[in-house]
Amino acid sequence: NAPEFSAIIPLYDGAAYIRRALESVLAQSFSSWEAVVADDGSPDGGRGAAEVEAMAREHPGRAVRLIRQENRGLGAARNAAMRAARGRFFALLDQDDSWHPEKLAKIKAAFERRPDAGIACNREAVRQGGGVIRVNRYGPEAPDMFRAMLFGGNRLSTSSTVIRRGVVEEIGYFSEDRARLHL
Repeated sequence: NAPEFSAIIPLYDGAAYIRRALESVLAQSFSSWEAVVADDGSPDGGRGAAEVEAMAREHPGRAVRLIRQENRGLGAARNAAMRAARGRFFALLDQDDSWHPEKLAKIKAAFERRPDAGIACNREAVRQGGGVIRVNRYGPEAPDMFRAMLFGGNRLSTSSTVIRRGVVEEIGYFSEDRARLHL
């Protein structure tokens, strides 16, 4: 039985962070999810991948999977994880970020309210030195959203974004052109 959500987590030299990111997925109040971590040829001697494998062993009833590939960049890592994922929704999560325990439940409710929506995002708290230094708001609740989009570019943070699988399949995956993306 396919999960509702697939947490899509690219991993590159992130051994110090990946456990916290995965713990935030494991702590979700909404339980129909899997976590797919794509190790993008990390130069850390396998430490990040070992953390993911250890967490999978520690939580045998949860779907935490690791994919390994040669280093091809962030877009390629996200794409590999999405192609391996089984969920109806791709919930993006960067290796050094974490989710609030209600994130997936709230996003599920948002998609139920708007079944025509292809993408949803939530606000994010930016932390530094143990405290919140700012809260970014995206979408309709963002102050002066249209001006911000027009002059500020993309207003979505990857770790706050969830995309319907069908949207990705229709419009395509992330660009893997590292030169163009400066990655």
